[in-house]
Amino acid sequence: MGTGSVNGVKGPEAELIELPETTVRKDIEINVPESLINSIDNMEPRALVKVMVEFSSKTLLLSRCVGSLYERELKEGNRTKVEELQKKFDKHDEEKETWKKEKEEWEVERKRLATWRVRCLDSEEKLKGRIAELEADYDEIKEKHDGLEGELEDLKSCII
Repeated sequence: MGTGSVNGVKGPEAELIELPETTVRKDIEINVPESLINSIDNMEPRALVKVMVEFSSKTLLLSRCVGSLYERELKEGNRTKVEELQKKFDKHDEEKETWKKEKEEWEVERKRLATWRVRCLDSEEKLKGRIAELEADYDEIKEKHDGLEGELEDLKSCII
């Protein structure tokens, strides 16, 4: 029986509004004492609606405060995170500059060693050429020496 059924006349029935399911964080536990539940069950409907509306408005205000606190905390957290990342970025820039200087030093050293190596290779080729020339000269002188020894022997045999 709905409201107004006391005198036998059926009044308009209120349709129930289906609300979407509300999810609550799992780490939050709500404990309500049994006495509070009993007093809510025994309340007048109008008083219950009034209390629910008041509770709802206070919850809305509280959620806005919590939301703004959460935003502020996020901004501060992001600011510290940005500062940390900026420090890392600055350190990376310093390391990058150091690496760049080291690379330039290595390039200079490589060029110096490359020219030294080229000079060594050129000197080695020149020395090999000079050795080949000296060996040819040695062979020529040896032939002349052998020829002169033969002539000397001939002259010695003529002197007796």
